[in-house]
Amino acid sequence: MKSKIQFLVYTFSAIFIILFVIVGCSDEDSEPTRSPIVMTLPVSEITETSAKSGGNVTDNGGAQVNSKGLVWCKNSDPSLESHLGIVEEGPGEGTFTSSMTGLEPHVNYYVRAYANNNAGTGYGDAISFTTLESLFQLEGFVKNSIGSGIEGATVYLVGNNQLTNARSSDLNPAFENTEKSPSASTDENGYFNFHEVSNGQYEIVVEAEEYFSASKEVSVSDMDAEVNIELEALELPQVTGLSISLNDDLIHVSWNALTNPTLLGYNHYEKHFFWHEGEWTRNQFHITPKYTAWKKTNDQLITTNTTQYNSPTYNGFVKSKVSGVNIDGVETPENESTIVRTKELPSKSKTLATFGLTSYSGAIDIPQTHHEIALHIGYFYQKLDGDVIPFLFDHNGTWAIQVSEDGSSWDTIAEHAMAQGSFVPSGPYGHTITILLNQYKGQTIYFKTSPSGGFHDIVFNHQVRQYSLDGSGF
Repeated sequence: MKSKIQFLVYTFSAIFIILFVIVGCSDEDSEPTRSPIVMTLPVSEITETSAKSGGNVTDNGGAQVNSKGLVWCKNSDPSLESHLGIVEEGPGEGTFTSSMTGLEPHVNYYVRAYANNNAGTGYGDAISFTTLESLFQLEGFVKNSIGSGIEGATVYLVGNNQLTNARSSDLNPAFENTEKSPSASTDENGYFNFHEVSNGQYEIVVEAEEYFSASKEVSVSDMDAEVNIELEALELPQVTGLSISLNDDLIHVSWNALTNPTLLGYNHYEKHFFWHEGEWTRNQFHITPKYTAWKKTNDQLITTNTTQYNSPTYNGFVKSKVSGVNIDGVETPENESTIVRTKELPSKSKTLATFGLTSYSGAIDIPQTHHEIALHIGYFYQKLDGDVIPFLFDHNGTWAIQVSEDGSSWDTIAEHAMAQGSFVPSGPYGHTITILLNQYKGQTIYFKTSPSGGFHDIVFNHQVRQYSLDGSGF
């Protein structure tokens, strides 16, 4: 019995000694647990609203890593306690990669990796990165007033000097001087576009040949934008190569065609002087026909480079001019470069009677006709010995022209006077007066004059003439 008790004492003693040795050795060799060591990986794949980063847990701190991941914010010290975003990647050591989403465009962020165990949380270095700016498309059309697209217009985008990636629909390079602006060219439909345009206020400036420049403000705000611009056409140049000719009873006018892309058509104008009804401008040297005002001969725009029209009458002169009309309906105004051509119309007249200042005309039979009947009164200084100086009238003088239907009762149809000091032209192009006599058609009439005062050296020529208006014979 004693031996059995001794055996148990020795056994428990041995176990106690072994346990003491083991515990003592363990306390001497083990280290205290600490936070894990983790490195933050570089940021990559940055967009307007996302980016990638990660970490590498290189030391677990002597204990199991319970969780790891990323934290980020806008200040330089993101943590589990203070952050804008967090992504967890679970327990364990080693390298991990995480995506950060829900970011704001064009904002500077700080991100760092973390890992924790029972002892605490370890952080990597904070890395700064900036999300990309949101970029949009700015597009539109450049058109004229009739809605047609203008090809080849240059469109400038003014307002953001950082836009170096703008490009046009027809692959024109961006404007090299980005301090001014990028540019694009319109295609055959007048379309243009700028890609990668950031938010902001801009001014679109458009230039095109044959058009006035134009500009328009546009705002890009978190979405694609569209802007359409209408250009006003420049005035067309003056028509060249104008010519006028007669073809039977038609007046034919032609000119060099304008090649401007903004040409809509032409207007043709004429003004005329007709002997049987025309007025005259006079000075001391000569007499010239007084033309009517310019009158357009076409009801619709002329779309070729030629036109023809009937002369309203014969026996006189016509003047002709042509003006281009652009797509805005603006007609090129007349200036010193405008070509005006004059054409004398064929003479279709017949003298019925002639009488002088004091002579009696005798009976004049006025035919019943559709032609015009007119009395022409001309007077001029009789040039003597080559003297071309106008005659200076040296006293007062008047005369009247009277008409009668029976040779006994007279009505005055014209009265004229020259005061002392008046000039009288030299030669046969002196003052002329025209009086229509259509009311006497089919009648026999008489003329006489009643002068008062001396008219020495002045020649008077009175003619009653019949004029064809349509080219028909007498």
